[in-house]
Amino acid sequence: MGALLLVLIAAAPAAVQLNTEGFRLYQKGEFEPALAKFQQAVAAEEKYALAHYNAAATMARLQGAGDPCGDGVGHDVLGELTRAIELDPGRRKRALADADFKPLMGTLAYRRLLFGVTEKTNLRLLLEGTFFTSFASWGSYGNMVNLRFLPNGKLLLGIREISNEEPFTNVVVDHPGTWRVEGTTLHIRMKRAADKKYEGKATFANDELEFPSLGKLVNYVSGACDA
Repeated sequence: MGALLLVLIAAAPAAVQLNTEGFRLYQKGEFEPALAKFQQAVAAEEKYALAHYNAAATMARLQGAGDPCGDGVGHDVLGELTRAIELDPGRRKRALADADFKPLMGTLAYRRLLFGVTEKTNLRLLLEGTFFTSFASWGSYGNMVNLRFLPNGKLLLGIREISNEEPFTNVVVDHPGTWRVEGTTLHIRMKRAADKKYEGKATFANDELEFPSLGKLVNYVSGACDA
């Protein structure tokens, strides 16, 4: 259940009741109707931080369950979470430990909001834990390249290997390496000699990275409804 809490505050009674009903539905795993209740609570009392937070957490759970858009509802997870933190700054610390937001933890927008950093103030902290992919090469086989920035300067470079001859294969093979930053420039080095061709540097700009050997990589966003 993460940090989704049932708390009474000085909000309109109708909003508190709607939030309570949403919480009970959430506990049952009925996330779509729970979200509707939380959104109704927000409509009844816009400054109800808990309802904004619960709406954001439930949206994130729907994304994690592979249902990012629900029944066509545009889910603005970060918008709701941002408003909750504006109204109650203590929600920032709570959200950092909330497993409900796991689908968003690899995104730049989430890390900017929760850690309060930018590429100009702390690019390393911004990138740590994020996932980049060669979005332009998505197709029937999936993305061809992905890059995961792990803690302690480690990384995993995923390269999709496809064979159209028997036995047919379509797998992503991880190649370990390390990463470091200098200003807004990112350097990657690979652990294996055979992977040295992937090494290089890229300047972080417009939330994109472009390496000479890997091409342009963009931050993966979980859930199309955040667009």
